[in-house]
Amino acid sequence: FSSIFANLYSTVDGVFVARYVNTDALSAINITLPLTYLASALGMMFGSGGNALVAKKIGMRRESEAREDFSLMMAVAFVFSVVLAILCFLFLDPLCRFLGSDEALLPYCREYMIPVLISIPFAVFSSVFQLSFITVGKAGLGAFLNVLGGVLNIALDWLFMAVFHWGLAGAAIATSIGYATPSLIGAIFFCTSRKQVLHVVRPKWRARTIIDSCVNGSSGMGSVLALSVITILFNRILMNLGGSDGVASLSIIWYAQGLFGGLFRGYINGISSVVSYN
Repeated sequence: FSSIFANLYSTVDGVFVARYVNTDALSAINITLPLTYLASALGMMFGSGGNALVAKKIGMRRESEAREDFSLMMAVAFVFSVVLAILCFLFLDPLCRFLGSDEALLPYCREYMIPVLISIPFAVFSSVFQLSFITVGKAGLGAFLNVLGGVLNIALDWLFMAVFHWGLAGAAIATSIGYATPSLIGAIFFCTSRKQVLHVVRPKWRARTIIDSCVNGSSGMGSVLALSVITILFNRILMNLGGSDGVASLSIIWYAQGLFGGLFRGYINGISSVVSYN
């Protein structure tokens, strides 16, 4: 349920952008989608890979070590997400052209991506915390926060685009706030709720933990990255065949497919920590 709502962010943006801006703006969202997928892939790698190892250690009654590994995973994920955001900022125009944008769509891509890039660390932590809530037996709270972020995104899309007329930037800002809300609440929860089996402590560097987390989570990351590559190829081909209208039509198909993919990934993520613990 939580994963399905996580897939609604770009879908909702597309619905409002198609109605309140134009087809070119909808195409720009789909062209920049692989960059959003990259943040999701990073969160998936640390979230699924790290939480599986942490849950295993909790099941082995090594709670102190599990908390240290959890905190280390948080720190490393934060550094990776900030570096990713900075690199995307520095090379935004070449990246957009590589992803399939032409000169006409480039201003739309920049308008949407600049606010979204600021929220990349929040997007990464949203994925990580979603799985961490399952690990500590608070799956309902994790689902509630994701739903809250999704509902905020929908409401703010309407406010920023239909009422304030902020255009594509309004959709991006609404998405960023939708990512930030569950991430900030999750950070506060794991920093202040000391009675939970998992909470943030001083991390202890264990290279093996990082390597195992990345290797363990690489399958989930790989599936998201594969979707990114396919999206890039489709966008570039459809730009040549049908221009921005061709890319916009693909966006609608992707939204429907994303909801089904979210259902399957959500089930897998929901059971992984339980299996690891046992």
